[in-house]
Amino acid sequence: MKKRIDYRRSLEINKKRKRMAKLGILSAFGMIGLMSATPAFASEWSANAPESISIEQGATSHTMKQGDILWAIVMKINVNVNTLASINNINLSNGEQFTMPVGTVIHFSESEIKAVNSNGQAINNGVKVNDSNKIVANKPIGTDISKDVADGKASNIDIVGTPDNTGKLPAPNTGGNTDPSNPVTPEVPVEPEIPVIPPVIDPENPIEPEKPIEPSTPTNKDVYVTVNVDENGSVLDSTSGYEFVSEATDKKVDTLENGNTVTTYTTTKTWKESSNPTDPTNENKYVIINVDTNGNVLNSVEGYSFVSEATQSGVETLPNGNTVTTYTTTKTWKKDEVTPPSDFYVGQVLYTSKAFATSAEANTHMWEISTEWFDFGYANNIAVKPSAFGGGGKYYVTVTVESLNVN
Repeated sequence: MKKRIDYRRSLEINKKRKRMAKLGILSAFGMIGLMSATPAFASEWSANAPESISIEQGATSHTMKQGDILWAIVMKINVNVNTLASINNINLSNGEQFTMPVGTVIHFSESEIKAVNSNGQAINNGVKVNDSNKIVANKPIGTDISKDVADGKASNIDIVGTPDNTGKLPAPNTGGNTDPSNPVTPEVPVEPEIPVIPPVIDPENPIEPEKPIEPSTPTNKDVYVTVNVDENGSVLDSTSGYEFVSEATDKKVDTLENGNTVTTYTTTKTWKESSNPTDPTNENKYVIINVDTNGNVLNSVEGYSFVSEATQSGVETLPNGNTVTTYTTTKTWKKDEVTPPSDFYVGQVLYTSKAFATSAEANTHMWEISTEWFDFGYANNIAVKPSAFGGGGKYYVTVTVESLNVN
């Protein structure tokens, strides 16, 4: 309990200093006589109840706000308190319970739960999810199970933590209820002492605050690691298609240069290949390729007539035994012949395309046919002008006679 006592002592010292500085400034301006004999104190910290915490349906993360505590968050996302504490390096058995720094982000899904600090750095490696990490096992992670708790469908251990070595559950200093049928009375806050008014304080030359006392008691950080291996000891990236066999946990303690320790709990889970593998599946894919009579791929069949088509299939077997069957249909098209008119005149429209959805598509088609129409104009001793125009969702390409050559 030393850490909690030191924290409260530090908090009271800081409050005293702020009030003393304020009183000194008021005294310098001759306002001390206007103050009440009983000082006014800031509102005490209070915990947010589950119903006041908003986590939208389908959300996969929550950023801790002022007053958010573990026991309220676990009921909003269906994750037991021991799991949420472990990913934040909180040791419930040492009294480090229920509050986290504002700005901590809890990420949760059906596969993993982890926490990052306000700087975006991971607090530890997180936890791979199974039903043992849930409060209500048959409901997914991210589900609000407050009603299940109220109906008695959840264990108190999952909400307030694992019993200590005396068999007693940790009592949350939450300011709220952990069990709606047996409310817990919050601790009465300690009233700060009335500060002694300093004789004279010069606002321009404030007194330097005392240097805080460095903690001398070493701390410990718990890290939890899970490794999945097959029966030969090879690490598995996925346990799909495997059956669970057994698990064992090793404990390792490393002492840092500053005297603090890191305790790593490594759980090795052994899996074997499932005796009932799933039947392989097949996926069909369909591809269509348009070509001209010379075998050249066509981006557009505008100005072409359909000739024939042929379909071929190919089967690809994937590493997991599944197959992909691709059906490729090649359609052959013949270029339409342009029948020139017998007489030409300036402004005559020789060709109008279909409507295109965008100007870019119209411009692409215009350049595709330009060479052919320039050759046509040269052969017929006329000047032609391809152009794209339109708007409002419809664009066209036309070829007009621009001028006649006079021999």
